[in-house]
Order: sequence, then C-alpha cells, then structure tokens
Amino acid sequence: MGLKGRVVPLPYTHSLIEWADRLAHLPGFAYLDSGDAGIDTELELITALPTNTFAAKDYSSDLARWMTDIEGALATMDASATTLGTAGIFNGMLVSHAQSGTTELLFHPDCPADTRRCIESAIHQETKKSKRTFALTESFRPSINKADYRQAVERIQEYILAG
Repeated sequence: MGLKGRVVPLPYTHSLIEWADRLAHLPGFAYLDSGDAGIDTELELITALPTNTFAAKDYSSDLARWMTDIEGALATMDASATTLGTAGIFNGMLVSHAQSGTTELLFHPDCPADTRRCIESAIHQETKKSKRTFALTESFRPSINKADYRQAVERIQEYILAG
C-alpha cells in the first residue's frame, strides 16, 4: 500500500499574499500566480524548501543533462502518487483555487517530516510587516541566450504534454 499525501484545509483567501509573507524567508521560496483575476479558474501556488535542486549553471549549459537529472529525481518519487535557472523538486505547496473557493496546504507522500514541520510552523506564525522595498542587489544579466532558452522551454512543454 503506497503512502498517502496530506491535505491541510485553511480558510479560503483569493490571494496568497499574506501567506507569502510567512513563507518568503524559506529557501527555494516560489510564488506562482495564473495572473488573470477575471477567470474562475485562477490559481495561486506557493512553495519552498525543495528536496532537490538542479542549478543549470552547475551543468555548464548542458541542458540535456540538466533535464535528465531532473527526470531521474522525479522517477525516484513515490510512483503511486498522482531555462537556465534552478529547478527544484518540491514536496509541499500552498494552493488557492478561486473556482472551488479553497485554500489548502498540500504535502506529497515523500515530503520529509522536517520540511512539513517547517512549512506548517511558518504558516501559523504571525506576519511581520516589512517596510523594505524590493531592489536588485546587482545588475540583471541573462545567463542563457534566447535561442537556448526557447529550446529548453519547448522541451519542458513536451515533457508536460507527455505526462
């Protein structure tokens, strides 16, 4: 019998901004937003604390090897559970789904116990309002050319379509 994931229902909120304040300090923090508040299927996701990370810079621009290593890590996860940059394998996420009116904290069966505790602890902490504004600490410069980036995105899309 395979392990089961965990779903923690939370009070519904259309935007996860307040929750983001509670989790933004965690390594690997990511906030994804479908970006269209006018459509019933708007979805927002927050995640942090990846179990594995794969920084493309560590692969000397060998995107094929980078994707192969990511695929290998995904293949080792519980099978019964349904760019230049960094890809992470995340086992927990906070999700707000406008159409169903739900906000939930979801954990994959392979989520390490310390990751669960850390995320749940951050969720239940009071937010400290920061008066800091966002600023880059250095000049932005791409680490991959446009053609290689497009090729990498197309390959990712092919993997998504293939399931």
